[in-house]
Formats: sequence, structure tokens, C-alpha cells
Amino acid sequence: MQLVSDRLGDLENLLGMENDATSELESRLDTAAIHSSVRITLLTQIPSGAPVKNARTSSGYGERIHPVTGIKKFHRGQDFAVNTGTPVYAPADGVIEVTRPSNEGSGNYLRIFHAHGFSSSYSHLSKFAANKGDFVKKGDLIAYSGNSGLSSELHLHYEVRFIGRFLNPKPFLDWDVDNFDSIFKNVRGIGWESLVETIELRVSHQLQLSSQKVAQLTDTLK
Repeated sequence: MQLVSDRLGDLENLLGMENDATSELESRLDTAAIHSSVRITLLTQIPSGAPVKNARTSSGYGERIHPVTGIKKFHRGQDFAVNTGTPVYAPADGVIEVTRPSNEGSGNYLRIFHAHGFSSSYSHLSKFAANKGDFVKKGDLIAYSGNSGLSSELHLHYEVRFIGRFLNPKPFLDWDVDNFDSIFKNVRGIGWESLVETIELRVSHQLQLSSQKVAQLTDTLK
């Protein structure tokens, strides 16, 4: 589902690229640049990639026997086998919504509120590297992994949600610029088309404003 490229004609109309009266500067606006900007925006604002580097998955999303309680239960996230003190990084821009120290359940717990209704959370941490209310960018250090709470081994428990609904983190972990369209096929129940359209319109508007500023500057230099 190539949502970003499907509306090429619409964006050209929006930018006035079919209008003969369009200035030379505006006509040189590359629609591919809009698509590139949309992709970068989505990958920056929505969780993509892993929060820890080079980590092995020890337990995936779905039904399993809990390693501590021995009870069959739905595992709502993905576990990474990592040593205590492994850096944990933000998978997208956002604001730290929760930092909760605890020796029970999820242990030391952190949650990030991202754009467009998405959030991500991190359990069994050893310590926090960010505070509640902090704004973070994709790739920023937010915490260190550990074994706090109800845990049988050193690991990071990672969850992704959309307006409170748990999602399988795997498609988001695999999502990058080279595998961009995969998220639309593998994650259902999200209005991807309307989201992409909203961002496309925002990006095209920003490009229009930029071209106008350049044109004004060019006029002043004549």
C-alpha cells in the first residue's frame, strides 16, 4: 500500500504544479521531496526501530506461559535479552508521560507519549535517564535496562500502543526507510491513509511557505 506515493497528482494540483502561471521557483518544487519529508516525519514521530541496540528477542508478542508465575497469559509486548545498564533510546519524538519506580510488577517503568495517538513503554529498568515532562527526540537516551519488578531474567520489556490499544511491536521494530510500506500492511486498525494525508498536506504547506520566502528574498536582491 504505497500511500505516500498514491496521491502524487493531488499534491501536484495542491502545489499548483499544473498551472502555467506558477513561478519558475514553485515549478521546481520536487514532489519526491514531499514524499521523502512525509516518510521522515512518520518515522520520527511514530515508534520505529528498536529501543536497544543489537539485542536478542527473548519473548515475543502473544500467548505464553509466564516465566515467573507459570500461568498462561497474553504477553503484550516484546522482551529483549540485555544486560543491566544497557542504554534504552526513544524510538520516536515525544514527551515522557510516566516515570514510576517500583520493585513489583513492571518494576521501574517509563512511558513516552508520541504523536498521533501512539505511545511506547519500558519495564524492568535499572534507572531513568529522563524525567516526567521531558521532551525527547528519536534516539535520545531515556533509561537503562535492568531486572526490577516481577522478572525472571535480565531484560527490557517493550510495548507499543495506539490510543491505549496494545499493538505487536515487531512491525514497528522492522520499520525503516527501506521497509517503509510494511507498516501499512502489517498493522491493522489504524487510519493510516488519513494520517498520511494529513502529514502530506502539512508538508506541502510548509514547502509552499518556504518557496514564498525564497521568492521574496530573491525579489529584494534584484
